[in-house]
Amino acid sequence: MTLMAISLLMNIIKNGLVPFFIRPATNAIVGRVVSPFLAPNFKAHHTFLEDQLKTSPGRGQFLCGKDLTAADVLTSFPLKASQTRSGMSQGDFPLLWAYVDRLHQREAYKRSVEKIAEIEGSFKNQSVNAKYRIVIIEEVNRRCGF
Repeated sequence: MTLMAISLLMNIIKNGLVPFFIRPATNAIVGRVVSPFLAPNFKAHHTFLEDQLKTSPGRGQFLCGKDLTAADVLTSFPLKASQTRSGMSQGDFPLLWAYVDRLHQREAYKRSVEKIAEIEGSFKNQSVNAKYRIVIIEEVNRRCGF
């Protein structure tokens, strides 16, 4: 999850509202973090999980066998975020992509989506919505003394 948090921060920096003459500097900073650090780490993690699914006892149904475990639930959140933020493509990691889709087809997941929609008025199937991005930006600014 630390890599996902760094990725989120880099995304906020890259897509943030900055003056046009500062944008090249922010893009350069993001590029120097993403290319040599984030991309290889994401690829290593995704490759490991893809291999785990290939060799799991349930023929890739779940990470630890044929039944859903806590490991599957905990891993589902960063993998869902990885689909949009880490370069995890369906072509490069087909088992991981199918695994996330399979988790989202479960009745328990569908019920949780309905409950979220009931409480918040809607469910946006994205990693971090705008409300939480603002909270993250404010916390980063606070910690950096801005």
